Amino acid sequence: MINLGKKKKLEIIPLKVKLPFIEKLTIIESLGIMLSAGIPITEALESIKQDSTAPNTKGVVSAIVESIQKGDTLADSFSQFPNIYDEILINTVSAGEESGNLDKVLGQLTESLRQEEQLKSDVKSAMFYPALVLSVLFVVLVVLLGFVVPRVAEIFDKINIPKPLPTRILLSTATFVSEYYLLIISFGVIVVVGLIILFSKRKVRRKIMTLSFGLPIIGGILKLIDLSRLTSTLSLLLTAGIPIIKAVETSSKVLISNKTKQELESIQHKLTEGKGLAESMREYKTFPTFMTRIISTGEKSGNLDEVLGTVATTYSKNLNRKVKQLSTALEPILLIIVGVIVGAVIISIISPIYQLIGQISPQ
Repeated sequence: MINLGKKKKLEIIPLKVKLPFIEKLTIIESLGIMLSAGIPITEALESIKQDSTAPNTKGVVSAIVESIQKGDTLADSFSQFPNIYDEILINTVSAGEESGNLDKVLGQLTESLRQEEQLKSDVKSAMFYPALVLSVLFVVLVVLLGFVVPRVAEIFDKINIPKPLPTRILLSTATFVSEYYLLIISFGVIVVVGLIILFSKRKVRRKIMTLSFGLPIIGGILKLIDLSRLTSTLSLLLTAGIPIIKAVETSSKVLISNKTKQELESIQHKLTEGKGLAESMREYKTFPTFMTRIISTGEKSGNLDEVLGTVATTYSKNLNRKVKQLSTALEPILLIIVGVIVGAVIISIISPIYQLIGQISPQ
């Protein structure tokens, strides 16, 4: 929330401030580029503030500059805004500052944020078509049953056509819909709005996804999401110089599955006892052999952060492919469902007419 005071100074309530993804990405990316070019951090941030046209972004950057001028680190300055910068990003920035590679770390963070946003975009795109088809089907059914079929029913009643069971069921349903169509439409709108509100809440969304792990196809996609997030976050944190035990602890916070989180807690204890990451992961079926073997190779060669990045890229590609396959598979299934429903309505209307024609004897 930003209030303009008498001197037009931006005052920010940190806990309530939120930024669109593109604004958050712009700050991280621009800062990384300017630091790599040798521009001092306060000058870089001032440039970002001047170039921005969004009031909230200007306010956030102003607060960060003020905090840094007081002697705080960039990570501490970011931590004022928990709704913008999560714990993983803050820890990564802190490690980059301590190691002296802040510009490189910010560059890696930029790429990580882009990949995460691309994943969200792919999932939304895959779900858009089914949602659109189901919405159109709902509207078509309301129109057919609420307005078209009742008119046909009046004709049937006038000429006293015998009606088979499917037709009687259809006409009874149409009568109900025509009488209560406003209530049905209102209910549909309430359900859609309610689902949107529910899924906008992070805790509810995570709970639903956790319960979905047991589903055949969706469960496999969610597992891939967890593995992709785990490996990419571990790679990012290790590259920034964060110790392996702390990196595993922090990475567990991005996961969906509570079971995997518990397994990572056990892995942390094994790491403190001197065991390797790959050796610890092998004790759990959650982590594929492909993953543990490559991690083992990375531990032996000393480039664990790089091999984890490779694994994360592989899982990300597999995930994108599976999401697209799911979307492609849903399209014909939904078309068949629509065809069956509309076809059943048409047949239920036409069949009494054919029965009447069959009863007419030729003169």
